[in-house]
Amino acid sequence: MISFIVIVLYIFAFIFDFLPILKSRKKTEISVYSFILAVSFIILFFETIGFRIPRLSPIMESFARKVTKR
Repeated sequence: MISFIVIVLYIFAFIFDFLPILKSRKKTEISVYSFILAVSFIILFFETIGFRIPRLSPIMESFARKVTKR
């Protein structure tokens, strides 16, 4: 049921928010917005079906520590 709600909300976001951006024909805006929309949909949909995605914060913290230690 929650997955259905997520899909419907993203359909509305696509229709009312993304289609006007497509009509503007700004390539960078379209690519950034479509990437963010797709990634957020995939993450949220996986969460609703019970698939846990590993968190990126520990990976980013260890990377930042390694970079700043030089």
